[in-house]
Amino acid sequence: MRKAWLSVLLALCAFVLPARAQDRPPVSDLLAGDADARFGMLLQAVRAAGMTGTLDGLQDATLLAPTDAAFDATLAYLGISWQDLLADPESLARILDDHILPRRLQLRDLSGGPAEPTRAGDSVQFALSGGELTVNGAPISDVDNLAAHGVVVHVIDRVLLPPDMAQAAAANRAHIRVMHLSPDAGPLSVLRDGVPSGLPPLTFGQLSEWVESPAGERQFALGSGDAPPRAEALSEIAPGAWLTVAAIGLAESDDLRLVLLNEDVTPLAAGEARLSVLHAVQNAPALDVALDGQLLIGGLAYPGTSGGNDGFDSRVVSASTYTLTVSASAGGAAQLLSASVQLAEGYTILIAITGTPPRPQMLVRAFNLALLLPDAPPG
Repeated sequence: MRKAWLSVLLALCAFVLPARAQDRPPVSDLLAGDADARFGMLLQAVRAAGMTGTLDGLQDATLLAPTDAAFDATLAYLGISWQDLLADPESLARILDDHILPRRLQLRDLSGGPAEPTRAGDSVQFALSGGELTVNGAPISDVDNLAAHGVVVHVIDRVLLPPDMAQAAAANRAHIRVMHLSPDAGPLSVLRDGVPSGLPPLTFGQLSEWVESPAGERQFALGSGDAPPRAEALSEIAPGAWLTVAAIGLAESDDLRLVLLNEDVTPLAAGEARLSVLHAVQNAPALDVALDGQLLIGGLAYPGTSGGNDGFDSRVVSASTYTLTVSASAGGAAQLLSASVQLAEGYTILIAITGTPPRPQMLVRAFNLALLLPDAPPG
């Protein structure tokens, strides 16, 4: 009798377990039912490329699913609109095929960092470092979502592009950093195109690290907490540009503003350095900047107050250690600031004159572009 019941139980298990696996939704339904609605653009792309049947027909395969935010970022780097991409089913199909891996790969299969072929015939490289799993450098934020027919879906935070498209996107990159130079403003953050720039909030005198940004027309806004933006600026950023976004002015008088400084990154010769100076002292006269008593920059005015020498200037000098002095231009007034400054070979040194007229301050920051990116021009 016990053997009979055991036979019945095993038969039920054999029937029920496969049924549960088959109850998993098709890939398109899994994406459409996402609780955070992250895949609207991916589903549109699949339909525009005529690949809904391909996606739902996958068997024992892996889908790397980019989020809507990932598509938005990629469009900015490609310099095209979403409508333009949807109207190009051939390019869409190439992109989507690079997100499909012909075999089923769960998290346990990826931690060793395998290189895997894609349906398009390209290859993607997985890596696990510092607890973060990536594919071709794109973070994988959600793993092992199971769909019908043995398909596993991993969520990725960047769109993977075919090699030629990836090369075009890489060429359309620029870099930005933010400098907080408003003496009476609290912590400030910068939005780029209405979303966080990826840079942390800064307090007075702080300069952020460089972060990558798509080139093209970008809008920057200055914010504080959840309050509406307090200042905005629009800039056409050239590919390869290095842009410092500086917050200047006084919050108390409600004239906080952004100035966008295009850093000169042309190559420097041996023995040379570059000195850039920003006048960020509101209500102060134009300034003269001298090295070892020799005038280097004369009549540097506060941004927006003079059309000729307005706020920011850069000069190439011999690499050395100098006594740098800052004086008011009008009437040959006594020097306001003096400091010993090392201008090291190959470096660009940004000196911001900030604070308020009674107590101006000098902030000195330096970078060597050749040390920031392996493929960057020297400077």
